[in-house]
Amino acid sequence: MTARSLVGKPLRIISLFIIDFFHNNDNLTVYRSPFYLQFNSLATDLCSSLGYNIMISIIREHNIDNIEMLLSTKTIAGAIIIGDLFNKDIVDRLVEKGYKLALHNQRKKSTSPNMIVVNYDNEKCGRMAAQFLVDNGHKKIGHITGDFRKISVADRFRGYYSVLAENNLTFDKRFFEKNASFQRAEEGYNAAMNIFTHNKNEYPSAIFCGSSILMVGVLTAITELGLKVPDDISLIGIDGIEMCKYTNPPLSEIHIQYEQISSIMVSKLIELVEMNEVDKHTFLLEEAEIVKRSSVNDMICK
Repeated sequence: MTARSLVGKPLRIISLFIIDFFHNNDNLTVYRSPFYLQFNSLATDLCSSLGYNIMISIIREHNIDNIEMLLSTKTIAGAIIIGDLFNKDIVDRLVEKGYKLALHNQRKKSTSPNMIVVNYDNEKCGRMAAQFLVDNGHKKIGHITGDFRKISVADRFRGYYSVLAENNLTFDKRFFEKNASFQRAEEGYNAAMNIFTHNKNEYPSAIFCGSSILMVGVLTAITELGLKVPDDISLIGIDGIEMCKYTNPPLSEIHIQYEQISSIMVSKLIELVEMNEVDKHTFLLEEAEIVKRSSVNDMICK
């Protein structure tokens, strides 16, 4: 069978599109990100177990039209879209044309029978991280995070900020940095260096990092400056990546179940493809836990 003869015939293929608009000329999108590595591996295994193949594409500004072009061949059964915030109008146009989509961190709710939306309760996770620091006696809590156009970034900040307000603590802009990429340790390193070089005489007692990979970069910066975690500065992040177990010291996190995200997105998308309907289109996952390691100092017991 020729490639031409396959055009227009739906195959058992799920396309995974990773949106990476803020890569800063670093083309190693998946390699740099533990989240993408884990998500891609899980999605591949799940698709295979359900009799589907998966095709992975990195989408940047120059090839943004590839999503619609690939879907228009009618050979792809459905698509998963994750990563940076994608153009809302394009997504709406795709579902109006009947393409089946599963979205993560792209919008809060499904707006079409052809759209599945799966998100974590990121505001809750932000609250958990900030409250854990407050409960350990921290009052000057900095925050390093990604671009606010990303839903998870804005929601995690909102949770952190609300905990500060509820405890009558000041949000100090001197200890706040937001960067383009949420999934690169280098951005955490650069953000931490900005904070410490501009505030040489005063540091926060703790920093809440919007993602765990950012926190790994922050740890490197703190160490290079001759400071210690947690003696001088405490750290906590959100995600649950393997490397945080093996840093020195091991880093505390709000642990998110990637398996649950991948499982729902893949299984519900394939159900939508095969049955043309699902019983639920919007999923907000709330199961998160604090993994206490060695990066948060108990200021109360000092």
